[in-house]
Amino acid sequence: DSVLASHLFADRLREPLETAGGPSDLVIGMTAPAGEAPETLLLDPRIRAVVFDGDAPSRTALFRALAKRDGPIAPLLSSLDAPWRFATERTLSINTTAAGGDVRLLSLPD
Repeated sequence: DSVLASHLFADRLREPLETAGGPSDLVIGMTAPAGEAPETLLLDPRIRAVVFDGDAPSRTALFRALAKRDGPIAPLLSSLDAPWRFATERTLSINTTAAGGDVRLLSLPD
């Protein structure tokens, strides 16, 4: 899993996440014109979060591109978000009641 961020913000984000135990290659810095991340990159299921600080029309375009994704939801974050927002949590449950008694629903692939 990776966090895609502008190269300027990626440098600020990398240190606290590494200090918290994250891998050194968790944050990927990207240089692109504001709000113009390639849509093919945004649709890639390996991208779990996108960081953007910019104008409202560009933010809306990013939201729309992320909404086209299949699979897990990728949040659109900003530099104002706390570093913990860039981490994901996985849990394992043996409580089949939450899945309507169907144990297969507890083991769906990512």
